[in-house]
Amino acid sequence: MLSFDDQVPALDNAVSKDILFRVPNWAVAYAADDTSHVIPILREATNILLRKELTQPSASDVEAAMCDAYSRILSGHVAREYLTKFGLGSVDDFKIAGASALGRRLFWSLSRKIDKTSLGVDLLVYGFDYTNNRRPNLFHITNPGNSSELNHLSAFAVGAGTRMAMASLHLRPLDISTVPNGSTLVYRLCEAKFSSETASSVGKATSGYWMTNDGHSGPILEMTLNKYRNIWETWRRQPPPEEALNLMTEFHSRPP
Repeated sequence: MLSFDDQVPALDNAVSKDILFRVPNWAVAYAADDTSHVIPILREATNILLRKELTQPSASDVEAAMCDAYSRILSGHVAREYLTKFGLGSVDDFKIAGASALGRRLFWSLSRKIDKTSLGVDLLVYGFDYTNNRRPNLFHITNPGNSSELNHLSAFAVGAGTRMAMASLHLRPLDISTVPNGSTLVYRLCEAKFSSETASSVGKATSGYWMTNDGHSGPILEMTLNKYRNIWETWRRQPPPEEALNLMTEFHSRPP
C-alpha cells in the first residue's frame, strides 16, 4: 500500500516492497514515508559493491554498502533541499564554509533543520553470505545510515504495522526447524502480515518471495497466499478450547 497521511485515499497493491539486489543472494524489504528514495539507495549500494568487484559480497560488505548508500542519498537530499540555493554544493561545503558564507544565525538555523532531516526510509536487508558457508543474515538500516544486526531473531518487520506483526510472531514459538522447506516460517510470516492490516497504512494486498542459500528465489503464488489467509481467518473464528469452557462450567456448578 501507498498511503498519503490520510489526506487522500491510499493505494493498495501499488508497489512491491520487496526488491532483489542486482548483487546475487540479497534482497531488501522496505517501509517508507517517501518511496522515491528507496531505489536510489539500492542503486547506490549496488554500485558501491560493483565498483569493488564484489560479485559475491559478504554480509559485512552488504551492510557497509547499504549504510554508505543511505548516508550519501541523505546528504544529496539535504544539499538539494537546503544548500544549493545558497551556493553550497554539499554538506561538507556547508560544514567548512557555511558559517562564514551565510552568517552564524542562518548557519545554525539550517544546521537544526539538517539535523532533523530524515529520508523516512526503513530497510530490512536479508540474504546469504557466500563467504561464510552461505549463512543467512538479516539487518535493519535506518536514518541516517545506521544498521542493527538481527541475526539473533528468526524474523522481523518494518513499517506501520510492525508492532502488531511482531506481536503475532511472538504469540507462540516460532520453530522453523521441524518442518522442511521453511513452510512453517512462510505461514507464520503471512499470519503476521494479516494481523498487521488494521494499521491505517497497511493494505490487504500481500506478496511473498522465497530465497534459498543455493541461489534460487521466486514468488509465493497468490493462490497460496489466499489459502493462507482463509486458513488464518478460520483459525481466528475458532471458539475457545473445549477444555477451557469445561473449566468455567465446573467452577459455576460448584455449590456456594
